[in-house]
Amino acid sequence: MEPVYRPYRESEGGEQLYTVPKSATGVGQMYHEVERLRRTYSDMEAEKANQLSILPNFEAVCRLIHIPGGGKRPSLVERHIQTEVLGDKNHDPKIAALIQQRSRKMALPREEVEKEIALRSHGSIHELDVAASEKIV
Repeated sequence: MEPVYRPYRESEGGEQLYTVPKSATGVGQMYHEVERLRRTYSDMEAEKANQLSILPNFEAVCRLIHIPGGGKRPSLVERHIQTEVLGDKNHDPKIAALIQQRSRKMALPREEVEKEIALRSHGSIHELDVAASEKIV
């Protein structure tokens, strides 16, 4: 482990991040990072699954790409979203029919979807067939 030369700090929770061992010469200070408990990926995955499973209705958690200015690298940012509860009081049947009609134009016919499902479930799938069947609208 390499020595870290920086001011002694604690985390927001008051957890000690660096220690100052006595130097052999008695001159100067060298900080060493405190070894913390490590969590396994499966532990963190189970925690996230639990958080998602207990979300109330009309709430979501998502990760979005944040692109900062100044030539900095993009990063993923986790966001908690609360949506509105949509009731039937403002329901317009014309808008619902329009949405349904437009969504049907974008989708493959049911027969084609069932045929692809049957092919994939039997393991006889060809890359060219999949690429040719996908429509970009």
